[in-house]
Amino acid sequence: MMRPVTIIQAVGAFLVGRLVILTSSAASSSLIIKEVPDILTASISIYLSYGAGMAMNDCADVAIDSVHEDKQHRSVASETVSMRNASLFCAALSILSLIFSFRASCTGCNGFPLWSFFNLTVMALYALGLQRIFLVKNLMCGYLAIAPLIGASLLGGGASNLGGDVAGKLYKLALIGFPCRLHERS
Repeated sequence: MMRPVTIIQAVGAFLVGRLVILTSSAASSSLIIKEVPDILTASISIYLSYGAGMAMNDCADVAIDSVHEDKQHRSVASETVSMRNASLFCAALSILSLIFSFRASCTGCNGFPLWSFFNLTVMALYALGLQRIFLVKNLMCGYLAIAPLIGASLLGGGASNLGGDVAGKLYKLALIGFPCRLHERS
């Protein structure tokens, strides 16, 4: 149900975004080292939430995937995993993702947990059928492609703490990453 390459792309975008922020600011090396546990915990949260989103999509698209030649092998479509167990798996990944997001933010006051909850909501709405509305799929996929960069800025206290040069670098990363996601097969 989880497609590791796509999930690792999301985690990688977050890590690159966070590194751009840290290396572009006046952050000392001791501050960067101090932030490593939060960065790793946030990466786990992102890994789990994107996995949950893919599992939600597999549950929602079971009828379509079961007749689609390239997707028949997926766990839910091939009935290797029951719909009930897949739904429980989605819920467990989502809850664990939120727990890790609160842990990454230490106190939960930097917006990262709310961002995580919002991402899970977007993924659930996508899986529940909003992707079938004209252009909504494009908007949702576009948002989810750049969302890790938003998370990278929130982990450090929000976009208001970013200088124009850092925001510009993140914007360029988003432009580079978005076209790559358009050509990716799910």
